Amino acid sequence: MGEAAEMAENRSKRVTLALDKETESDVFTLMKAWGILFVVAGHTMIPSIHDFVYLFHLAVFYFIAGYFFKDKYTGEKWNYFLKRVKRLWLPLAGYGVVFLLLHNLFFRLHIYSPEYDHLYTAPDYLLGIRSLLTLNTYAGNLLGALWFIQSLFFVSLLFLGCLWLAQKISTKHSEIVFASLIVLLTILSHSVLYGRITAVSNLLGNIVERDFAILPILYAGRLCRRWREHIPLHWAWLLVTFGVLVFAQLAGIKLFIGGIRHTPLAQLPLLYLVSLTGCYCTLLLSFLSLRIGKRNFLFTIGKYTLEIMALHFLAFKIVSLIQIGVYGYDIERLADFPVISERIALWAIPYVLAGVLLPLGWVWLREQGLRIWRTHRPSFAGIDDRDHRTQ
Repeated sequence: MGEAAEMAENRSKRVTLALDKETESDVFTLMKAWGILFVVAGHTMIPSIHDFVYLFHLAVFYFIAGYFFKDKYTGEKWNYFLKRVKRLWLPLAGYGVVFLLLHNLFFRLHIYSPEYDHLYTAPDYLLGIRSLLTLNTYAGNLLGALWFIQSLFFVSLLFLGCLWLAQKISTKHSEIVFASLIVLLTILSHSVLYGRITAVSNLLGNIVERDFAILPILYAGRLCRRWREHIPLHWAWLLVTFGVLVFAQLAGIKLFIGGIRHTPLAQLPLLYLVSLTGCYCTLLLSFLSLRIGKRNFLFTIGKYTLEIMALHFLAFKIVSLIQIGVYGYDIERLADFPVISERIALWAIPYVLAGVLLPLGWVWLREQGLRIWRTHRPSFAGIDDRDHRTQ
């Protein structure tokens, strides 16, 4: 009887998000991998795929940022800021500078269209540098996807600021104050400040009109971590959430995080509901992927999502060039953005493969170069640097 009761108890146990640290880390690495695959697939502009993944694909990354946010950061504000600078702003500025310097080369190679662009002169370069220094993305469309990195940088700091202020207002009820601040800022950004701030400053307008309204996604990620022992990880929920997303697409819902600043206030709850459904669906998909194969190629993709985000539009041009050769298109079609739309159903998979594999190839070359440099770099004044590591 005791054995039967134990078996019944085991059957009743649910697998939840309360995982050990290694498994949890693996799940969220896979979640980032699926997220960036959705981003790249969406940019092939196949209507059915585009409309589906745009319901939630970027919300996945904001959700993960909220999940791994720690309350202790309110006491380590400067360190947190420096981490955000290192992980988000420096890569944003680095890619921006490189693409800015390559702008005229890209123009001459027909990657940029004369209809929408021109050869840069010194003032254009100075304007681009100023844009990067003020945390704006370089205007070239090949880096268009990096608006998300700028947004995540500011949303993370806003999130920290809201929690710090809530704790200052009330230690005992800080959680209630925190949630109230986020709701208030979301409403203010849409009903009071909507459209007014951008006229003064485009960057400030992005922060107020877009990033304030994204705070609830991070908050949902934070709640998910706090309640993770109640978050079931079962394949049945994957089917349910996927079904909800398909229904939302068929119903013609086209609300997405990237367009949140243009979303009417009354539709924001629906946007959050659909976005978080997609986050949960992706989380479930990641957990089940982990069970299928603990260490697979998805882990590599998940580790280098920023590189894929930055370089996949440029990688698309390789496939566009092949299409031009196969079908005899004019070389000017290389500037079609983000893809050459003709026969896209046939070429979607090559675009996705190029958008993922070519950036990973660059990562591999970079890592090999760094490894060779570390191995063969000359020591300072003939003294090995390792002699001073403990000093």
